[in-house]
Amino acid sequence: MGTVYCAQDLVLDRDVAVKAVSSLKLGTEGRSRLLSEARTVAELTHPNIVTVFDAGEFDEEPCAVTEYIEGKTLNETSVEGYKAIVRITNQICTALQFAHDQDKFPRTPRTTRFPPHSAVRSSNC
Repeated sequence: MGTVYCAQDLVLDRDVAVKAVSSLKLGTEGRSRLLSEARTVAELTHPNIVTVFDAGEFDEEPCAVTEYIEGKTLNETSVEGYKAIVRITNQICTALQFAHDQDKFPRTPRTTRFPPHSAVRSSNC
């Protein structure tokens, strides 16, 4: 649901991810939901949750700006072995439990990335 671009934050000199979604695909309700979701996730700080830096509209299209995470998505990753599956599932569940403990109820993570030599990171935006 959307296109993610790697961009450069010129002020802070860092890579960021920009997710742009066509408002034609979203409609009014979807646009509102995307921005609400970004606000909810922006209030959370956890090692397994991608940080949201900004959200809004660019050229009348909704977008969210998050930290850029190098690595493969869950669909691109070959996970073998029971221990690896349990480790990944535990990290995703830990992030969801943290959000719920903060009375934040983001929708199911849509993107899970596996940075090399780092913790699993989930994104809801």
